[in-house]
Order: sequence, then structure tokens, then C-alpha cells
Amino acid sequence: MKLMQKCIREKIFLWVIILTVILVFHPILKNKFLYYWDDQWVVINHYTQGGFNFSNLWSIFTEFYHGQYAPLNELNYLIIYSIFGYDPFWFHFFSLLWHISNAVLVYYFLKSLLKLSGQTREIYLEVIPFLTALLFSIHPLTVESTAWISASKVLIYSFFYLLALMFYIQYLKNGKSRFFILTFIFFCLSFGGKEQAVTLPFCLLLIDWFSKRNLKNIDLWIEKLPFFATAILFGLITILSQEGGGNAPQYPLFQRFLLSFYTVFEYLIKCIFPFNLSYLYPFPMQVGEAIPVRFMIYPVVVAFLGYVIYVYRKNRILIFSILFFIIHLLVALHIISISRFSIVADRYAYLSLIGVMFFIVYHFVLIIQKKKRVVILILSSLFLVYMLYLGTYTHKYSKKWYDTDSLKYHLRELLKQRKDYSEDTQEYKL
Repeated sequence: MKLMQKCIREKIFLWVIILTVILVFHPILKNKFLYYWDDQWVVINHYTQGGFNFSNLWSIFTEFYHGQYAPLNELNYLIIYSIFGYDPFWFHFFSLLWHISNAVLVYYFLKSLLKLSGQTREIYLEVIPFLTALLFSIHPLTVESTAWISASKVLIYSFFYLLALMFYIQYLKNGKSRFFILTFIFFCLSFGGKEQAVTLPFCLLLIDWFSKRNLKNIDLWIEKLPFFATAILFGLITILSQEGGGNAPQYPLFQRFLLSFYTVFEYLIKCIFPFNLSYLYPFPMQVGEAIPVRFMIYPVVVAFLGYVIYVYRKNRILIFSILFFIIHLLVALHIISISRFSIVADRYAYLSLIGVMFFIVYHFVLIIQKKKRVVILILSSLFLVYMLYLGTYTHKYSKKWYDTDSLKYHLRELLKQRKDYSEDTQEYKL
């Protein structure tokens, strides 16, 4: 009877997540291609039109295209085009399907993780993963990856990445080698979606720590060697792929470090309280110019956050959440120059968002179980307002991705509000 109740509760949770995502994101199904924002070459290209033949598939998996290597993403486009042609509805439909699948995987991943670690009571093993997955699924930072067809590589890499993490947890539970092999296979498939998958070995170590494995055990590190060796190989492939992929700004090392502190802070703020989101966040200066003085404060802010983490280092939930957040931003912090013209991009925080939402939900649940009824009512109301804010913002923001004109109009309006835009020159004042 108890098992049946758990199964029913789980099904209810999953259907709530699925239906909520559809309710919030359904405007994207009416959106068009962004013909002047990468869809014209990422989606509409000779690979998509090449058909299912050996020559085309070989090219997809062996060639670098405009500084990118994402064969599974191209294969995704090829399948959709082969069935439906260049109908934007179906491309958006499958992006939405990928996002829903990821939200479901977040639920199962966190449920398995909490059960393995013993970090929470039995009654919350479903509530915390459910609320985390729900906040993740409707968060405005996920709009760019879901509403922009060219960003579907983020959705695909995340799908296989989360599967890899889930199989790794199964491996830790029973030690069966087939789960270890499946972890490695899905790691490779994740890289086929996007290069950010190279962070997975670090995430596996984080799970080891969270589940209280002995990190001083040499066997544990030997176990990770195939993943680190493959990650290095994937990193070299990424570097080679970007050699001919554009002329993004190359800043001096010192400036890149300052920019990295800024990006950590900026992503964290956007995760906790997203506002004024945009498809483009330009660098604050040109190469060779001095970095704005205000950027000097960010190393201090990040250092303070580091101090807080040190003080509360025994709080495993805090440490796990922060490290999960940072690990999945490592390739987007500009310490190593990448071919990107935005200092930050919402899509890079797709997986990092899970860590922040997990921390918020866990401590919300932890607090309300110890408070009086009136306090519980107030906190629950605030949490509901927060959730409604995220869902409403996401719903409205997804409409801004209707086409290139609406997207650029949205950016111009934001810049006017910040007085960064000149009506006379139609140029950005950065």
C-alpha cells in the first residue's frame, strides 16, 4: 500500500512538471526561425539537407563546422528535417521535448542522489527533487536554450549528461561495472551535443564527496582516469574546432581573470533572481582598453563568498550546490578564451541552475519543518510568489524569441532603460 502511494505521488509530481513546462513554454511553438541569429547556418545547412547516407553522416561526425563540433545536435536537425522539412514548429516542438525530458531527469537525479547520501529524511526524498525540478523547468535562464533552435545543443548535452550522472549513482549503489560503462558512454554522447560536457569528471568527484566516499582512496582516482583522459581529448577537439570558428575578442590573462569573477557573480544573480535577461550581453570594453573600475569589486565579492563557503564547509548541501554551480560554468568563465562575443550567456547556466535551485528548495523545506504554522504559511506564500514570478517571466520572455526582429527590439528596449543606447547613432554605449 505504501509503495503504491509512492508510485502515485511520483506520477503526480512528474505530470505536474510536464504540464507546467507546456503551460509556460507553449508560446515557442509559434516562433519562427531566427534567420539573422545563427539558425540560418546552424539549422539550415548542407548537413541537414544531406540525408541519411554514409557520406553525410561521416561528415557530421568528423568535420568542424564554423568553429563548432556538435554531431548529435546536427543529427537531431537531420532527423527533424527528414520527417517534417524546415517547419519551425517541429524544431521548437523537439526542443521543448528535450527540455521536458531534462526536467524529469533532474527529478530522478536528485532523488537518487539524496537517497544515496542519506542527507535528508525519507519524507522529503521526493518533495525536494520535485520542487527543484519544477523551479528549474520554468526558470527564465532556460528560455534561451529552449526557445532558440540553434541552442538545442545545450538541451542535448544536458540530457545525456544527466543520464551519465544517474548511471554513475547506480554504479555507486551496487558496484556493477555495466553502470560504470554506461556512465562513460553517456559522457561521450553528451560531448557529442556540446563541449561543456568535459566537466563531467569533476562532477563525478563531487558526487563521490557528497556520498561520503573516501577521496584519499587511490582506487577512486584510478577509477576516474578514463574520464579525465577522455575529457582532455574532448578539450583538444574543442580547441581544434574553434581555430577557424571566428574572431572573438582575445583579452590579456589578467583581464580574463577579472571578467571570470564578474561572470560567476552575474550568473549567480541571474539564477537567484533573473531580470532584464537578453540574448546578448556584450563585453564592457574593447581589446586593448582598460577594464572598467567597477569590475575590481568582483574579486572581493567572490572572495567573500569563498569565505562564507569555508565557514560553512561542513554544510554538505551548501558545498555541493555551490560546486555544482561553478563546475558547470568552468568552460564559460573566459579564463581560457572561447569564440564567443558575449561576456555571459544564459544558455551556459542551464545545468548550473540545478545547483542553485536545489540549495533554495532544500533550505526552504528544512526551514518550514521547524517553524510554527503562521511562519510556514508566510514562507510557503513567498515561495509560491517566487515560483509564479519565474513562470510568468519565462512565459513572457519566450515570446520575445518569436523572430530576429522581436529579439533585437527586446534588446534595444533593455539598453534604453539602462541608458546604454543612443537613438542618434543606434549604437551601444558600453
